[in-house]
Amino acid sequence: MNQSDYTAKMEALLEDSAYRRLKRDPTTKVETRIALALKELEQKGHLSTKQRLFLASSFTSAPQIYGLPKVHKEGTPLQPIVSAIGSSTHQLATELVRILKPLSGITDS
Repeated sequence: MNQSDYTAKMEALLEDSAYRRLKRDPTTKVETRIALALKELEQKGHLSTKQRLFLASSFTSAPQIYGLPKVHKEGTPLQPIVSAIGSSTHQLATELVRILKPLSGITDS
C-alpha cells in the first residue's frame, strides 16, 4: 500500500463518529490523576513509596493510532490499532498484567 492510500484510508477511518478531535492533549491531566490516586493508596498503606514511584509515570506521550492493513479483505481496509506504549497508563497496565497473569487460564470459563 502506498503512503497516499494509507493516509486517505486513515483519514476516512478517523472521520467515523467513534472518534472525535480533542481540544487539548489530556496526557498531563491523566498523569496527575494517576499520581494522586497512587499517593492515596500509599497513604492508606496499600503501596510502598517505591511502588508508587515506579507506577507513577511522568513525561509520557499520548497513545498513538495506526492502521493495520487487512490484506485478506477486498479493498484492503485498515484495522485501527492504538499503541499505548509510553503513555501515562502503560506502567500501570504492565503491572496489572504481571499481577493477573498467574490467575488466567486456571478456570474452565
